[in-house]
Amino acid sequence: MRIALVLAMLVILIGESFHSIRTTNALRSPATVQRSASGIAQTYCWAAEVRRTVPRGALVYAEGGTVASQRLAEAAALWASLVPSPHTAEWILSFRSSSSGCNGVKVVAERT
Repeated sequence: MRIALVLAMLVILIGESFHSIRTTNALRSPATVQRSASGIAQTYCWAAEVRRTVPRGALVYAEGGTVASQRLAEAAALWASLVPSPHTAEWILSFRSSSSGCNGVKVVAERT
């Protein structure tokens, strides 16, 4: 019984090791690294747009409820104070397509 248990644990350990190696290799692929670098650059660009348009410490709400709006909230967090509702915000942040924005997306800050 103990031998069967040890063998089962060994098979699981080896299988998980191979899975971990495959995952690590996938994350290190040039395409994945490029996508990550592009996303990080866009988030930094959004943070710079927030700093240009919203006063430091302002109460802001990131509109949208999407992954992109979550990234926008993260980009604004070090500059402004995030609020969970647009009703308590001084500024509402959203996106607009634009050729002058960050990879075709411009951050729009509207005063409430």
